[in-house]
Amino acid sequence: MMNKVQIEQEIVRIIQGITGIANSNIRISYQTTGMPYIEADTDYCFVSVSFFDTAYTQPIEVKFNASEEKETYEGQRGIVANLVFYGNNAFENASKVRVLSKDTFRMKNLRRDKIYMITDTAEPRRVPILINQQWYDQVYLDLRFYQKLLYNTDRHYINSVEVNIISDHKEQKINIEEEI
Repeated sequence: MMNKVQIEQEIVRIIQGITGIANSNIRISYQTTGMPYIEADTDYCFVSVSFFDTAYTQPIEVKFNASEEKETYEGQRGIVANLVFYGNNAFENASKVRVLSKDTFRMKNLRRDKIYMITDTAEPRRVPILINQQWYDQVYLDLRFYQKLLYNTDRHYINSVEVNIISDHKEQKINIEEEI
């Protein structure tokens, strides 16, 4: 199962393939202090992956396999990739990602890991931003996914137990064993 960092790296690969933005200009997570350093005529994308809950992600299905003494827990996890695009082509790049991310070939590595895109993706949102006395296009796009979770656990049983019964000042030992 892919972890958060692996999902972010795969989304960077997908964005780079769709937009042609240089890999060094697609950055995982957004810096926490100061303004981002960006050049006026260069395209950038910031990628941040987080998780979300919905009514769909809450049910957990439990299956028990008696012959192997294993329990399987199945559920869904919601994943959202928050993308922030900058540059002269910010809106066009976000629009391309919105449309072309539905291409199943581009998503094959995510699908292989049981991560499926929710295709109802909202339009990109443009918000101009002033950076170093210059206005830039800042465009937000959120891609949502569900990941199928599957966890197996061994069910441990007590195969035998020794019981001491004390009544009327008499002690009796009983050993109970499971027959297989």
